[in-house]
Amino acid sequence: MTPFYFGEPGRRLFGIYEPPVTAKGTPRAAVLCHPFAQEQIRAYRAMRRLAVRLTRAGWHVLRFDYYGTGDSYGDMVDGDLAGWQGDIANAVAELRDISAARQVTLVGLRLGATLAARAAAAHRRDVNGLVLWEPVTNGSAYIDELFATHRATYAADPVTRSGDGGGHEVLGFPLTDQLHRDISAIDLLGEPAQLAGLPARTFILADGNAELAAAMATDAGRKSAPATATSDCAPAWLEERHTGAGALPVASLDIITGWLT
Repeated sequence: MTPFYFGEPGRRLFGIYEPPVTAKGTPRAAVLCHPFAQEQIRAYRAMRRLAVRLTRAGWHVLRFDYYGTGDSYGDMVDGDLAGWQGDIANAVAELRDISAARQVTLVGLRLGATLAARAAAAHRRDVNGLVLWEPVTNGSAYIDELFATHRATYAADPVTRSGDGGGHEVLGFPLTDQLHRDISAIDLLGEPAQLAGLPARTFILADGNAELAAAMATDAGRKSAPATATSDCAPAWLEERHTGAGALPVASLDIITGWLT
């Protein structure tokens, strides 16, 4: 496991590269795209375990923090979806250089899955596989869910306007007005064009996978519907027994690893 910084000066991103335990044949590489804000923290354990499983199966894996999050440069108030999508593209390029893989698979969870889908469509030559793990399909509903989770978690501390960058403070993280607008504009089911150009090798692990797969099938460039599955595991991004960490969804990790390998 090698922690390092990469990317453009002024927008340096923190990443952790994990080489395959045993590498045979053509290099296989995966970039893991984490969720947003508090969900990133709670899902850390699950994403780390997924990385370990993939390296044991012979994959090169890169996990990284978007600009303004985690240990990357910048502040959270500087983040926006277009910039984070660009960060994924930079992570893909970095992992291709490290691994010598011609193409990379993107594995995204929640908002990270939605960003991964956009990045995959924009960089078709570099991305040959995509895993959408419970992607955010409706941004407005997702914002409402974040607010509801905040109110349920901090009953005595209502959602308030943030004094830094505008917007609101939700679950301890700033949700700027710009980011609020960006996320609210996500509507994968209502506007299937947002799903156009995804890799032929796409896998959806989500409760609503049938609707999402149907929306993707409207893309004239696709030759077949994406593979789908569901899991009854506890969500990796929700707090487990007030420990601060998310559940470890073993069955979901098995499903994803099995499909990829």
